Amino acid sequence: MAIKTYNQQPYVDDFGVQDLKFNNKTAEEKNFLRILFKPGVSVQVRELNQMQSILQNQIDKLGKGVFKEGPVPELAVEASLDRSISYVDVTIDASLATTAPAPVYESGLIPYLDLIDEIQIAYDDGSSPLQLIKAEVLHYQALATENSYRFFVKYLSSAQDSAGENVQTFAVGSTVQLSNPIVPTDQGSDVTYYGSGQNIGSVASQGSAIHAKAEKGIYFIKGQFVYSGDQDVYAPIPANDYLINAKLVFKVAEIIVNFQTDTSLLAVSYTHLTLPTSDLV
Repeated sequence: MAIKTYNQQPYVDDFGVQDLKFNNKTAEEKNFLRILFKPGVSVQVRELNQMQSILQNQIDKLGKGVFKEGPVPELAVEASLDRSISYVDVTIDASLATTAPAPVYESGLIPYLDLIDEIQIAYDDGSSPLQLIKAEVLHYQALATENSYRFFVKYLSSAQDSAGENVQTFAVGSTVQLSNPIVPTDQGSDVTYYGSGQNIGSVASQGSAIHAKAEKGIYFIKGQFVYSGDQDVYAPIPANDYLINAKLVFKVAEIIVNFQTDTSLLAVSYTHLTLPTSDLV
């Protein structure tokens, strides 16, 4: 039986429990397919939960006869892998990490890193006019070193060196700038915290990266049809042509959610009091 049942208190669903008085068979092995309620007989928690397990077990058998575990055709797509991105490790300027210009002052740049959509460096090899190399920011991660962050980027423009060769990477030691101003929406559209061209730090390292993406959809998992939102994995690789032999897999966690962890499960009664409702899985 692939489905998970909850035979512990307070749910006491014994659908998957062996009956010691009946040849050690479970409800499934006894072919119990319905629970019939009768007038004048109290409904038990065990019966309500077992009824759900009976239905879930039928769905599991039907699903396994049609699908394999993973994305459901027409309702989800296979994961994709993008090898055309890069990463840039940036050491944020210490003065920006702790102090911001008016009107922020105390919060600094770091709380607003998720608003950075594009960064740039000024390329200057000493013999050609100053040029900008720009990159779109796809994602960022904090590194172990204080004030150090890894930006996963897709380069948007390149520069030409004195020999006419294209340069499309941020050189280590280059000063990183904002291409666009940071304007937090919760402060109003007229409040700019950091302007275009603001220096934010320096490049500590850079290289190739990958972006694995599973788009939102319906997946057949452990006998259930489960909705999953967009899932993204970013990772650096040693070189752009690095051979990858791996699979993108989901880590599935089945947990119990109650009104204490999700307040939407509080029911409002006619007396305007909030009452706890059933737990969800």
